[in-house]
Amino acid sequence: LRSGQRRPEVEVDLHRLDREAARRELHATLVAAAESGLRCVCVIHGGGRHSEGGRPVLKSLLPEWLAEPPSGPLVLAFAPAAPADGASGATYVWLR
Repeated sequence: LRSGQRRPEVEVDLHRLDREAARRELHATLVAAAESGLRCVCVIHGGGRHSEGGRPVLKSLLPEWLAEPPSGPLVLAFAPAAPADGASGATYVWLR
């Protein structure tokens, strides 16, 4: 997953969404991907440049969101994306 050799089959862009909207969008995308039989999702969360204080809020919340229902049971692993897919501003999520 970390090597980027497995290409994402779908991506979700959370840029400029507030926390709750981003959480809902993430969960909806992961559930839809799993129901469609997709395995690799690229979550684009950004690096925090537009966040207050420049802190990557969505990036820091992502591990928690990926562990809780309805997404948690669907997630097998996650890792930072390859540079071509957003590097530290994106995360690959591998679904069961």
